Amino acid sequence: MTYFPLAETHDTGTAYWESLGLLGGSTGMSQLPCSMPTVMVAPDGTSTGDTFTLTDSVYKVVGNKSGVSWNLDGDDGSTAYTKTLVVGYLHGNDTIVCGMGVSEDIYGTDYGSTDDWTNTLTMVSRDYTNAMEIFKWDGSSNQTILASDASIYSNLTAPFPLFGVALYSEAGSPGVQKGFVKFGSESQWFQIHSITETQGNQKSLMFFGAYYSSTARLVTPVMAWGVEA
Repeated sequence: MTYFPLAETHDTGTAYWESLGLLGGSTGMSQLPCSMPTVMVAPDGTSTGDTFTLTDSVYKVVGNKSGVSWNLDGDDGSTAYTKTLVVGYLHGNDTIVCGMGVSEDIYGTDYGSTDDWTNTLTMVSRDYTNAMEIFKWDGSSNQTILASDASIYSNLTAPFPLFGVALYSEAGSPGVQKGFVKFGSESQWFQIHSITETQGNQKSLMFFGAYYSSTARLVTPVMAWGVEA
């Protein structure tokens, strides 16, 4: 008898997330308007003084502590979500941190830097700690590493391929957060982290890009699902 490990982990659709019970069934999760399955759209929030280039399926960031955001509701950000799953593909070139996640807050153009984010959680690859991490900004922009695994990460340099990250979040006290990663086209999705950090309802999809005059890219499909509060 031939055995194949969880075939749906190689799929590009929702099968893997459904197999974990994060989508489908009685979850109530639906695809959110901010999702970009093939073509990127201009973000709602952009950091100050950085260079952003949108080319079809790629959003390129050059700068320092640069980040962008999209309102999850695809509108003015007034709609919040109690549960979310965000998925995207990243590439970093000499940046220290690259990742994506969700925020309880919304952002406009020229809002400052990622040091000004608030109430935000991201799943990131970080070069100087050589780890995959779940990273938090609290309501006062204080930053904390909530979970870290130094046995695995994506090297954020030009020759390395795209890598996928996903973050599942549930609001509550405690909340629920699960972090996932995928390396290259032949890799499976697999889970790295599971924590129970207190979290409010989410309003924004966040991309943490370039750091210290470096380059990062967010590449489609960039998808989000959620349950409206």
